[in-house]
Amino acid sequence: MTTVKDKSVPISKLDLDLDNYRLDVSASSQSEALELLMESFGESIVGLARDIHQRGELSPIDQMLVLPVDNRYVVLEGNRRLCALRLLNRPNLAPEKYRKVFERLSKKYTPITRVQAKVIGNLHEAYEWIELKHKGQGQGEGTVTWGPNAKRNFLARSQGKITYIQAIDSTLQKWYSDDADFQEMLRSIRHGDHLTNLERILQDRFVKDQLGIEWSNGYLSFKYSPEDLQPFFARVLSSITGDRGVNQASWSRAWATAGDRKTWFCAQDDVLPESSNRLKEPITIKGEVPDRGERPATDGKSPNRKPSTPKPKKEDSRLDTRGFAPHDRYPLAVRELFNEIRDVDYSTIPNMTLDSLRSLIEKTIKAYAQLQGDRVRGPENQRSGKEGFAQFGHCISWLQEHCKQYPSLKGHLTPISALTTKQTKWPRTADYFNGTNHNDQFMADKTMVLEAWNTFHPVLQDLLNRGPEAPPA
Repeated sequence: MTTVKDKSVPISKLDLDLDNYRLDVSASSQSEALELLMESFGESIVGLARDIHQRGELSPIDQMLVLPVDNRYVVLEGNRRLCALRLLNRPNLAPEKYRKVFERLSKKYTPITRVQAKVIGNLHEAYEWIELKHKGQGQGEGTVTWGPNAKRNFLARSQGKITYIQAIDSTLQKWYSDDADFQEMLRSIRHGDHLTNLERILQDRFVKDQLGIEWSNGYLSFKYSPEDLQPFFARVLSSITGDRGVNQASWSRAWATAGDRKTWFCAQDDVLPESSNRLKEPITIKGEVPDRGERPATDGKSPNRKPSTPKPKKEDSRLDTRGFAPHDRYPLAVRELFNEIRDVDYSTIPNMTLDSLRSLIEKTIKAYAQLQGDRVRGPENQRSGKEGFAQFGHCISWLQEHCKQYPSLKGHLTPISALTTKQTKWPRTADYFNGTNHNDQFMADKTMVLEAWNTFHPVLQDLLNRGPEAPPA
């Protein structure tokens, strides 16, 4: 095969493929090729243009493949991208149906004039690579698509978005850590192809209602104790990991409909918790990414001994910022402060860490308010009649009122309330944060820093990730 070369190519020298395999007919000109693409893929091209507009760049891991022809380049792979770029740069070329969308996007858009492309010298060689990309994974030579587990793991690690079943998995690991057989079944489900089946039965609305489980804003709520729920959880795990008879349908089929799941659940009455044992106050747990742990036993048998005690890990004295991804619409000062604080050893310099954390919370709330079209206001100065500076307490009060307006944010009211009440334990109050730079007698230690972080970081994480996106009503 010939060598494929990387080259920065001007957009003005790129041409759409008139024989684009995405289209049912060939085009006679560039304008017709663009029109045909917009007729067939207009909505997806608009979505791609919005993404390019927001990011200000194309994906660096998916470059165009181009063929040199008469001192220009025909795009063999990446025609939708070229179409989106061309219309962002020249919205007047867009079909009337989409013209207003591209005119609006182009107003606050810095035109991309060049792209990194793969230049190939042979059309037949190009077809081989294009077929490899689009025909499917084959025997592994093509792109292997993500399964449900991979999608969950990626969202958890990249965006801190924990799914319901991941939160359940993590909770079961902690609740029943001393039950070796239970943990072996859980590992088998986690590392096999059965997590979707566990999700199918435990996500069912009827099942959750009967078990007293609620999932809201990243928090699990249980209305029965771990002891009351263990027999049912054990039954579910053993059912999924056990052998299915020759004439028995797979669990994906056996639990395919709500009626199927309800019938199966009601037949497990011997392991269901007694309704009289419902707790007066539910157990609330923040959803966490489950520890993937070791793989299950290869012989298919559960070990008869308890797992050995793991060696203690070296303490990482940095704040856990996994899942944080500050939106690029936040001011540079906020993003830089976050980048600095994530690398600080809070056990060595707790006072400075706490002071930086206070600044990060205050700056984030102020910036978030502005991204929502509002701003945090300070008290009025009675003598001058001018508005005073918005301080930490004003930011917390603004955020509290803001979160009350949106169901998706009401889960933040508990940690926010902890900062505003005088009855809360000292290290979690707003006074504690203010003491870092107003009280010359105040001293922090690493335990206090970590407790303050654990109290407020879910709120901070959500605001930093959310950016200008308006909270859903």
